[in-house]
Amino acid sequence: IESVLNDRLKDEEYDPNKSPALCEELAKSIRYRVKGIVLQFKSNLIDEVRLDRYKLAIQVVMGEIKGQGLRITSKCLWDPNFDNWASYTFSNVINDLKLLNYTGKIHATGMVFGTYFE
Repeated sequence: IESVLNDRLKDEEYDPNKSPALCEELAKSIRYRVKGIVLQFKSNLIDEVRLDRYKLAIQVVMGEIKGQGLRITSKCLWDPNFDNWASYTFSNVINDLKLLNYTGKIHATGMVFGTYFE
């Protein structure tokens, strides 16, 4: 998640007209990378582990930074013994209190949820 968001967004400026397509592109890239890691991991495991039973849900949330705070939460029912999640938050704003011009700066959070499907 981290490498996809960092590589794609490091030189990007926020555009509300392009952000839906960019979020979809990022979600597809994250899914592709995660599935590649799972397939590589799966080839090294015993048949008892059923990685093909896991369903992935990928979500990317993006917005323009204008000095505001933001908190992203999610909620679902799952089994803590089998299901898990990972996330990463990207921001291209330098932590400098003197910086007052946030125009075009991006905040993006990528989340991956893996749930076991019986």
